[in-house]
Amino acid sequence: MSRSRTLVVLIVTALIILVGRIPIIIAPPWDIDEGLYAAVGQALGRGELLYRDVWDNKPPAIYFLFDWISKVSVDYTNFRLAATFFLIVTAILLFGLARRITTYKQALWTLGIFSFLAIVPVFETHISNAEIFFLLPTTLAIYLVVMMEWWGAKLRNYLFVGMLLAVGFLFKTVVAFDALAVLSLLLLKDGLRIKGRFLLMLGGAGLVLILPGIYLVTNNLGEDFIRAAFLNNFGYVKAGNFTTISFIDIANPWVTVSGKLALVAVAILALRRHYRGGLTPVALVYLWLIWTVFGALLSGRPYLHYLMASAGAMALLIPHFWSHVWPLAKFKTLKSSDWVKGLAVLGAITSSLVLGFGGKIQLVASTPALSEAATGYFGNSFSYLTGQISRDEFYRFYGETVTLNLKLQNYLVNNSMSHSKIYVWGNAPWVYYLSGRPHATKYLVAYQLGFVSEAKSEVLAQLRSGAADFIIVTNEPEYFTEAGAPTPKLLELEQILRSSYRLKDRVAQAEVYERVGLADARTP
Repeated sequence: MSRSRTLVVLIVTALIILVGRIPIIIAPPWDIDEGLYAAVGQALGRGELLYRDVWDNKPPAIYFLFDWISKVSVDYTNFRLAATFFLIVTAILLFGLARRITTYKQALWTLGIFSFLAIVPVFETHISNAEIFFLLPTTLAIYLVVMMEWWGAKLRNYLFVGMLLAVGFLFKTVVAFDALAVLSLLLLKDGLRIKGRFLLMLGGAGLVLILPGIYLVTNNLGEDFIRAAFLNNFGYVKAGNFTTISFIDIANPWVTVSGKLALVAVAILALRRHYRGGLTPVALVYLWLIWTVFGALLSGRPYLHYLMASAGAMALLIPHFWSHVWPLAKFKTLKSSDWVKGLAVLGAITSSLVLGFGGKIQLVASTPALSEAATGYFGNSFSYLTGQISRDEFYRFYGETVTLNLKLQNYLVNNSMSHSKIYVWGNAPWVYYLSGRPHATKYLVAYQLGFVSEAKSEVLAQLRSGAADFIIVTNEPEYFTEAGAPTPKLLELEQILRSSYRLKDRVAQAEVYERVGLADARTP
């Protein structure tokens, strides 16, 4: 097909993704993760230090990205626009990669499948999570490996592979598994004769990590970073875990780290046996799928956005599967060996998804607010955009969390000073971002106190010192507990409220407490 026609296909696809994601872009501020990235990024924009002054458990890139986006405009829809841009570029890259390793028809299918995943929130692409942002550099890294190993590109480009993987790693540490996919390919292909390529990758990664390394070292944040992005994550994945992250569990060995690693080894050995005549680029994509699914399943927490890391590999392999393993045109004449291979692949993927993410399905089914969102997301947006419902009705669709966020924003803007420090006891980080009010404690959401051992004592110490001008108790709905973000009881907070604060107002279901003496201090 001509280049001009291909260009038209890509432009049309970009427009389809953009238009298809309009309901995502215009959605109100409702998701906890997105609100937390925004609030932490806002704090960094005020000059605060990540992990020291404001805390979350991911590497720094997502927070600095949100800071840069909000400097362009504080409109939260810009976060979704940025995610949309990343998805469009990733779709184009996947199409280009598919053109290199498969047929044009299969490449079109890859483009269509990924575009569908970018629009329909099967893997929670309606939230601007880190997976959306790191998938772009990891896809480009895989593309470069294919170009070097099979299309004659200079091996020195492994320097760029390392750089790209390091960029992805700065968004989320699970990109280490994308790196393992590349390393596995090199080892299977050339054994131990990979020293030069491996060193180039390490060198490229080092070049990218120098700048954040300087930030961490000069601000004496190295220990804080390691604890936040690595050590504290063990507590995070353990909290609300549907499986286990233990290495040994006699009662349930296949959902331990050891069991998952054993399954990865079996999958890689089966892949090696299948490609014993010579590895192809598709083998690399299979390795990419194996390792990224392992990374998605590692924590045992049933959040489908983890699978976005595997979306590129899936989009590439689904058309290949139907063309080479179970071609529809020859379905009635398939050999027994073809059936065995196909069922093995489908069985492995299906069992992995059911074991790893069955809890998410149960969560949606048992939570009315989430069930409503899952079944009527696009219909609600269409009704709003066509004028059938008002903006308030459009927002109410997302549940009382959105109403709470917006009412508290309005209340704080009209009843507090711009420099007034607030503490929100609950899981409503959007309140910090929307109101523009600085946070009084290092930890912004209540669920962090459930897996960070020192968080509770630090929060209480800051509140006892009078750091907060206002304390807002959100009294969130119970389904937050089911979603893995419970608001625990904190008797010490109640004591602080009784001794040093007074109930000023009720906003929706939230209670707003003002520090005693603050009103007198504001009076001229």
